[in-house]
Amino acid sequence: MGIGFWKVMWNVGWDYARNYAWRDATSFEIFGAFSDLNEILRGLSDFSSVSSDRERVNWMNRNYENLFRVSKSLFGKFRKVFRQPGPLKEVMETLQKEVLEGDLLKDCLELGSTDLKGLLTVLKDISSKYTSTFSTRADL
Repeated sequence: MGIGFWKVMWNVGWDYARNYAWRDATSFEIFGAFSDLNEILRGLSDFSSVSSDRERVNWMNRNYENLFRVSKSLFGKFRKVFRQPGPLKEVMETLQKEVLEGDLLKDCLELGSTDLKGLLTVLKDISSKYTSTFSTRADL
């Protein structure tokens, strides 16, 4: 990993510390991001269990619009959380654009739903740990 990678990581970390670390960490729960993440994960689990290509096409025809709607809702909530200018906001805006305009969700489903499911699970776990840590500190 080169200097460029560490510079980006420093900028993202600094942006988080400056703009978000001291805010109310329960904002993920308030904006309903967890319920959207859970719904997307359920859909990805269901899609992962489909074995044949024909069944996958049928699944996509039945469920893609709902997953797209939930993804759109999730990014709307993330925009409320990551509203300060900086790298985190830029990442969210880029991902939102790719999902809503660039068919990233459809591409991930077609190529590897387990990778997307893993990424969302990690994001959910990190957010969950952060909000529970914050709640414990607030109780003290």
